[in-house]
Amino acid sequence: MTKEAGIRAKKFYESFVKKVELVSSPEVAELSKLLENTYRFLNISFVNQFHDYCLKLGINSIEVIEAAATKSFGFQPFYPGAGIGGHCIPVDSAYLRSGADEVNFDFSLVRQCEVLNENRYRTKADLFVETLKSRDLFSSRVLLYGVTYKKGVPDTRESPAMAMIHLLRNRGLDVEWYDPLVDEFMNTPRSSLDSKFGSMLVLIDNPSDAFTRLLSEIDLVVDMSISLYKKGVIHI
Repeated sequence: MTKEAGIRAKKFYESFVKKVELVSSPEVAELSKLLENTYRFLNISFVNQFHDYCLKLGINSIEVIEAAATKSFGFQPFYPGAGIGGHCIPVDSAYLRSGADEVNFDFSLVRQCEVLNENRYRTKADLFVETLKSRDLFSSRVLLYGVTYKKGVPDTRESPAMAMIHLLRNRGLDVEWYDPLVDEFMNTPRSSLDSKFGSMLVLIDNPSDAFTRLLSEIDLVVDMSISLYKKGVIHI
């Protein structure tokens, strides 16, 4: 914890890291990490809600975000998705908020975003069920595609797919999952894709030959990822 220890630690990390910043205390270092990840947590929460607002207006949220991103300063684009997962962003924001609770500081903005994200899963599950019922597909099998917490990473920690599968099954749906990057999830192997599915809910669009085939074979594709917005599928 001493200044000398900090200098020696910096020298060690500089042997394999390009740039190392030395701050005044471990508390500053830790809070900088919590700040950076909570910053993303808040912005992703906002853009997810902004996306839902755009759906109400019948406007493509991705097109709006890309237009805003043409500004050369003062704006950093964040994109909507199935939810906030991974081992850092949702966890670090909870650390920040719980630490604030310990000193009787109400980090209300973080708490509101936590509630917003919890409620969003329920809202999206209900919307998906309504979509199936409107097309007489409620009793058909559902394939949930993409269970990693983000695209291209075989990591399922805090994945939005966990909450979504639980919610959909609790609503009476027959749900299987598939992800080319994951062999086992929630103590079950990925679907063998050897049966007919009435619909597919895309959470994370990890690319695969199977994904391309499923898009053409399954009549109803509902998307919560961002790369299918020009493909003519339903977005929720």
